[in-house]
Amino acid sequence: MTLSQCLSHCISVLENHSDSAAADARIFINEVCSTSDTDFLIHPDKEVTDEQFEKLKTLLDKRISGFSVAYAVGYKWFYRHCFKTPRGVLVPRPDTETLVENAVEYAVSLIDGGKKELMILDLCAGTGCIGISTAAEIAGKRAGCRVELHMSDISPVAYSTFTENARNILSESNISVHGHQGDLFSPLPGLRFDMVLTNPPYIESSVIPTLSAEVRSEPLLALDGGEDGLDVIRRIVTQAPMHMHRGSALMIETGYNQGPSVRALLENNLFSDVRIIKDLADNDRVVSGLCNTLNFA
Repeated sequence: MTLSQCLSHCISVLENHSDSAAADARIFINEVCSTSDTDFLIHPDKEVTDEQFEKLKTLLDKRISGFSVAYAVGYKWFYRHCFKTPRGVLVPRPDTETLVENAVEYAVSLIDGGKKELMILDLCAGTGCIGISTAAEIAGKRAGCRVELHMSDISPVAYSTFTENARNILSESNISVHGHQGDLFSPLPGLRFDMVLTNPPYIESSVIPTLSAEVRSEPLLALDGGEDGLDVIRRIVTQAPMHMHRGSALMIETGYNQGPSVRALLENNLFSDVRIIKDLADNDRVVSGLCNTLNFA
């Protein structure tokens, strides 16, 4: 079977199970055959071996059964880095890059204002894509600043995943990494941060059954935010000031319809300069605010 024939076959198998059958097929073939997208144009007659085809069938079966592409191949690219994504962790999504971009912008402003060391927390870290991407960008843009990155998640699978991803991706000498496992801030006693970044579970419980099989294959713990989707966010907003310096930034990814509600939560908990930030699709995606609680200054 040639590469071109293999691509056509994979697309035909996937077209009734995926809205991105052609893209999925290319990813699977590239993974198994060590090809690139240009090979489909330049080397369409390249042979696909029987052994490679059998491996491809396994990936196709996983996709048909409802696995995401990331779970099938075991990784996902996010913000220029490749993150391992075993089953049991939330798959990184492009929308979350909005949070990273704004976190980097805020961090650079602190450094340019004279800050020489940053304490960053990635809460509900999952793969660690938010904290790791943010730290890597800061280290590249402002090498003179030391970054102390903390990542925390209640899930043991997430803990082992973000630990491995940090080890594989972060090699800069000015970044130190610390992993924690536990419920929100509970494993972080006495620590205070300049930035708290989080993509918590925020989907309404009633919506979970209506999600695609692909999304429902991800951990419920990382998706279900309670009746209105804000259960975990409320806890984060009320607990965060005890782990932040005055003027530190809290940035929360939210659902497209939750911006005003989360903004009100931050304002009611004495956060200032509260903003709703839109993603590239013009949906509310991130709510940020500065800690202004005098009791914890």
